[in-house]
Amino acid sequence: MRIANRFGWQAHLLDYANSGDTCGPKHEVVGYGAVAYTHRR
Repeated sequence: MRIANRFGWQAHLLDYANSGDTCGPKHEVVGYGAVAYTHRR
């Protein structure tokens, strides 16, 4: 993220989910995110 900020890249959240979305208790979850960085024009 520091490099992206230095070069003026913009973050785009592609998807977010947590382990409670598929199985297990909802009160104890691990989160997962996918982010793509693009250059601002």
